[in-house]
Amino acid sequence: MARITVFRENQQLRGKALAANTVASFLVAQGKSSLPDLSETWVMNAELLTFLNRPRALDH
Repeated sequence: MARITVFRENQQLRGKALAANTVASFLVAQGKSSLPDLSETWVMNAELLTFLNRPRALDH
């Protein structure tokens, strides 16, 4: 498996930026490159998701 490095901006996101960040984090967590490839049943790495997203985004 290839190793990747991920970064996140240290700022509060809202609206479209929050939605875009959340979807992008799902793409990274699933190793996918496009929205149609995302799976609703894929088990994603919780530690990665909590690093890339604020709790508010994940709770929503």
